[in-house]
Amino acid sequence: AKVFCNRNIRFIHEHVRDFPKHQKPFIVLRVSKGVLSSVALFLRFFLLFREVSMASILYEPSVTIFASTDASSKAGGFVCGNMYYAYDFAKEPNCTGRSHLEMHINLQEAHAVIMMLYNCRHMLTGRKICLFIDNQACMASVIRAWSSSHALRDFVMEISLLMMYFCVDIRLEYIQSEFNTFADVLSRDGKDAFLEIADLYQIDMVEAKDVAYYDHLNFMNAPL
Repeated sequence: AKVFCNRNIRFIHEHVRDFPKHQKPFIVLRVSKGVLSSVALFLRFFLLFREVSMASILYEPSVTIFASTDASSKAGGFVCGNMYYAYDFAKEPNCTGRSHLEMHINLQEAHAVIMMLYNCRHMLTGRKICLFIDNQACMASVIRAWSSSHALRDFVMEISLLMMYFCVDIRLEYIQSEFNTFADVLSRDGKDAFLEIADLYQIDMVEAKDVAYYDHLNFMNAPL
């Protein structure tokens, strides 16, 4: 709500408040893409919220799951509980014309978060998750649910919609890259290198099954 109100109040202040009223009885404004996307986000939120029971709002989940995500210039990876997965970014453009392999690293980091939320949704629904990210721009944008970058803002809003749709409560923590060992190895060196480290620490990890590649922003691009 804070993000939605702040952006639209700012728009009113910049374009409406000081407009000379004596010139015309009305004014036609071209609404920015940021305002449109925030309105679309809230319309989707209201559709979800009206079907949420009061009991689910008042209930505080007692289980916290720890997770971490990471992305390199060529691949992404995530660890959620005892589940892990590594994947390569798609080279071919998707239906919106975006090649994930050519995206900025901030967008690739956000894509790794989306992959983790969507593919682990069955174990995350209705629970709290403590997520470690080593990219400060991505982490700050997810916390604020906003970014000055139009592309990153769309990814962040997709993350917000996933959280709302699957009732996931996320607390984000920054972790330095050298300490984000598991997710970092998955995104840079792949599954085999990850399993070697897991065996070294004697940690029983399970590769996520039936993982679907998140090709485009399904919720943001869905018709209202």
